[in-house]
Amino acid sequence: MNKPFQAISEQIAILNRRGLSTDDKTPNILLREGYYCVINGYKDPFLFPGKQNDEDSFRRGASFNEVYRLFLFDRSLRMLLFKYVAIAEAALKTITALNFHKHTKRIITNILKPARIAMMVDILYWLVI
Repeated sequence: MNKPFQAISEQIAILNRRGLSTDDKTPNILLREGYYCVINGYKDPFLFPGKQNDEDSFRRGASFNEVYRLFLFDRSLRMLLFKYVAIAEAALKTITALNFHKHTKRIITNILKPARIAMMVDILYWLVI
C-alpha cells in the first residue's frame, strides 16, 4: 500500500476523523516519536472491530494520550527486559565457553601436538594439489 507523506497537522486530522481525540501535546509527540511507531503499533486495543469505509475507526472516548501511554509502557518494559536479558546472555556465554573448554580440552590438546599439526598440513597440501 503506497501512502503519501502527511504533515503533522494532517496526521492529527486523520486521527480526529477516525475518532481519536488529541490535544496540544500531540504534535510534539508525533514529531518526536513518529506516527507509525505510536499509532500503528499500539492502536488495536482502541479500535472498533472491523474497518469502516476501509479505514480504522477508534472506539468512543479513545484518546491519543492513551495510545501513547501504552507505547511508553511497552518501551519501558522492553528496556527493562533488555537489561536483564543482556546480563543473562553474558552469563550463558561464559558458562558455555567454560564447559566447552572443559569437555574439549583433551581433544584439542591431542590435535594440537606438533606431529599431528605436521600431518594435517601434509594432508591439506596433498588435497590442494
